[in-house]
Amino acid sequence: LGVCDGNAVEDDCGECNGDGCSCTATGDVNDDGAINVADIVVLVGAILGDGEMTCSSAGDANADGELNVLDAIVIVSIILGKTDVAEADYAKVIKTHQGLRFESNGLVGFELVLQHGGDFDFTLPEAAIAKGANADGTHMVVINDNNNIIFNSTDEYEIVEVIAGSSSGRSVAVQIIDATRFGLSDAYPNPFNPSTTLDLTVPEAGHVNVQVYNVMGQVVATLANGYMNANAYTLNWNAGSNASGLYFIKAESAGNVQVQKVMLMK
Repeated sequence: LGVCDGNAVEDDCGECNGDGCSCTATGDVNDDGAINVADIVVLVGAILGDGEMTCSSAGDANADGELNVLDAIVIVSIILGKTDVAEADYAKVIKTHQGLRFESNGLVGFELVLQHGGDFDFTLPEAAIAKGANADGTHMVVINDNNNIIFNSTDEYEIVEVIAGSSSGRSVAVQIIDATRFGLSDAYPNPFNPSTTLDLTVPEAGHVNVQVYNVMGQVVATLANGYMNANAYTLNWNAGSNASGLYFIKAESAGNVQVQKVMLMK
């Protein structure tokens, strides 16, 4: 056993309370015998550097030796009941003029490091399961399954780092999409057979038209045609009935036009 500050002795849990290892329940970071939202509040504060946990060993819920959002989401899933929590395997973080949004196929927790001006104004989602940010908004933790909001802001900012975790505490790969500008992402795969996928970003709500043309200038497919809210959208073109060759995907909205070449190879 190591020696802690004062007369306390470090116990088998690595705590300096000298109580014979009372910190045994994963997630019970305040050592009150219950795992609930109070533990999440304490843990998020510790991740942001704004507080300390009574039982720091209980905070490393995924046992990877680090304290971050991956631990917070494991504890959230314990509180919610693991059988009721969908395991996410992807996450998209979407930057819009109104803030930061996300898409996923399960519960995901986010930890972000941002860079911005000194007068950055933001709000975290009121109904989030867990949320927290340091005073200047450069470090945030948000776990939200009530809507797709990470934070709201109309100010300029850059994402320096983002960590996303699933309900099991596993790290999830994150795709960052800038939807503040109209455009199409690179189609993938390209060349393709028989289908390819690309993201469409719409910065302002309005009518959007996305069509596929052959080299003769004829429309062979329509991927979108109608009113769209400001957001990022995933489009898929299945060209199984088309001949091999070069095609052009053209997106238009509010005077903005973007064209991308794709190659169908059967």
